[in-house]
Amino acid sequence: MKDEQFLANPIKGSVMVMLGQIFTIQPHVYKKFVLDYPMELENRLIAVSKSTFVRKISLSEIKTGSEVVSVLQKLVHMDMATKKSCKLPQKVLDLLMDVKGTDVQDVFQNIVPQQPTEKAFTCTQMVKHSDMDFLMHTNQGTYMRFAFDCAAEAASQNGFQVIKEDICRYQVVKANTLHMSETFAGDKLIVKVWDDDVDPYRLHCAIFKNKTNVFYVSMNLTDDVI
Repeated sequence: MKDEQFLANPIKGSVMVMLGQIFTIQPHVYKKFVLDYPMELENRLIAVSKSTFVRKISLSEIKTGSEVVSVLQKLVHMDMATKKSCKLPQKVLDLLMDVKGTDVQDVFQNIVPQQPTEKAFTCTQMVKHSDMDFLMHTNQGTYMRFAFDCAAEAASQNGFQVIKEDICRYQVVKANTLHMSETFAGDKLIVKVWDDDVDPYRLHCAIFKNKTNVFYVSMNLTDDVI
């Protein structure tokens, strides 16, 4: 796939920015070490609009062809001066349409972030320079680390209904993320995590800069502790 070309070398004054991701992981991946079987990585473009595109990155077992890990990523073309979305150049749209799959079954479903409940466990995190990416804002992976660190602390202090072990011992089988604003080195962030009232193995995390919600993720865990 050739979208890496303008992701790495964005058009002057604009860049592709991550809006959200949907991760799906088959539970048996945690029990079978990756080196036990050959894996195939596939990167497919599945949807294109005037200012956004959705791609799917997946890992499949070569022997069976079964998909074991996938992530749907939605990216938006953003003007870095105005911080607003803008239309992709026609030549880029043409390129994307040329490589977009025609047998697409996956759909990126936008999520609505839930607001923290009164029982939410709260942590603070200071963004470091090492948390920056090439756009000089906080890397998307950093927010997930903040979420897991806070969840681990909550579990250790009986902050959840059923999750009592080290959070790293629970298997994530689904995660939906939403990126709503930027943060930078030196920013103090408030991280709030809570378990779902209906499904106690579903965790929510909202991260705030001042009173602005900059990141949200919901995660589905299994009750099978490693």
